[in-house]
Amino acid sequence: MLQSARTLDLGAAPVAARVCPAVKIARDAPFFYEALFDMARTASPYGKKYGKWRKDKGALMEQGKEIWYLGFDPTADATPGG
Repeated sequence: MLQSARTLDLGAAPVAARVCPAVKIARDAPFFYEALFDMARTASPYGKKYGKWRKDKGALMEQGKEIWYLGFDPTADATPGG
């Protein structure tokens, strides 16, 4: 994930990444709801098709796709208390 993140404008060089174990933890992050709606618009298949779907999603993530970044807001005022 960090390898792909280097190709994005994050405001600084990426040094760490983590997966939030619960939605509650990420809910106040910038762009949280945009990411949630984007993820929710495509259903994952059940049964025999799930394995291929998971493999395809994994390949897309390795390419830096199907990954949502929550954090740096380029439109936010960077001054303390801003």
